[in-house]
Amino acid sequence: MSLWKYLKERKLYFILVIFILLIVDITLFLDPNLSESIDTLIYINILIILATIIVINIGYGTTNMIAYSGGSPIYAGGVAFGGDSITSDLSYILNKPKQVAEQIKCQSGSCYVPSVNPDDMIIIPQVGGLPSIKMPKRALAEIIEPRMAEIFTLLSMELEKCETKGNFGGGIVLVGGGSLLSGVTDLAS
Repeated sequence: MSLWKYLKERKLYFILVIFILLIVDITLFLDPNLSESIDTLIYINILIILATIIVINIGYGTTNMIAYSGGSPIYAGGVAFGGDSITSDLSYILNKPKQVAEQIKCQSGSCYVPSVNPDDMIIIPQVGGLPSIKMPKRALAEIIEPRMAEIFTLLSMELEKCETKGNFGGGIVLVGGGSLLSGVTDLAS
């Protein structure tokens, strides 16, 4: 019988958690610059071991999702939309190059309109030497929110389609560049 099976059958997960933390402490002693990445990995791994969770990776071109129950994956899938889809939307609607749209998204983007103060303004840089223009930050969020909502809706439909049932008491863990957008946790809930 493997150590993992032994611990799982006896519900002695804490031994595994202590072992993981010991390895991390040794790793951090060897390279302290890894602390933030390691902390995130520890958190996700502990949740995977102890709870039923969904991990959503909002990447550049795709958004991937994996659902865990009792430490084992019960669903893996994704959708063909990611952070670049939002950048493309901004580029098209604002009539700006993708590099400028990406900069605007990263610096001022929010994907949950109710969390944006209606009085907040952002500066939209112009190309070709033209002066910058001001735009309500809320208007920017009104461009971003529908695409992010679409991503979460499609992921939810995927879970329903595969009849993945269960109480995901460990919650949803958002990772990837798209998870850095302001308001993403509010929209995901």
